Amino acid sequence: MSNESVSSLVLDVLEHHRKFGKSIVDAYRQGGTRLVGRSFSRVLGERGERLDDLLTSGIGRASDGVEIALDKLYARTSTLVAKVASRVDEMGEHYSPVCLKLMRNVALPGAKIARGMSAKLASRAGKIHLAGATKTAVKSSRKAAAKTRRKAAKTARKAA
Repeated sequence: MSNESVSSLVLDVLEHHRKFGKSIVDAYRQGGTRLVGRSFSRVLGERGERLDDLLTSGIGRASDGVEIALDKLYARTSTLVAKVASRVDEMGEHYSPVCLKLMRNVALPGAKIARGMSAKLASRAGKIHLAGATKTAVKSSRKAAAKTRRKAAKTARKAA
């Protein structure tokens, strides 16, 4: 751990933020699709199904675009961090290794803390998203079962 550089820690933090962003986009995609799927087709029939398809494809395209942008941003930023790190290493060999070493020693503990926090954030975001998806699936199945029971009771009362 003592041989870690600030640039490697920054790259780890960037990767964790990219994972977190992708899990947020995935939650948006699934939540939006689920919400649209429940809305218009019941009320408007065939027109509602077409509207559902249109909105679902729009949500999918927007989500895909954001994921592509996240990947490009990560690639460019990580390339820039690597370039800056190599330039600092080159400069450190010639000019002032003492000053750069001091700056590294000052920045390294904070960078390690940021990496740890971003790793926790990225892993917990995925867990929360998955837990939320299973809870809503269970709730919707319970609601559907309750609705079926109410309809059956209502038809039984009408028949009696």
